[in-house]
Amino acid sequence: TLFDAQEEFTMVNLTMFDAQEEFNMVNLTLFDAKEEFNV
Repeated sequence: TLFDAQEEFTMVNLTMFDAQEEFNMVNLTLFDAKEEFNV
């Protein structure tokens, strides 16, 4: 049971990591838009 809980916790961490990755991609997109705006 503790092992299963560990596995679920790890999956939650991976999901949070995916969200972080998507957030970083959004930041990059906003940065690109700002670059184009400056040009």
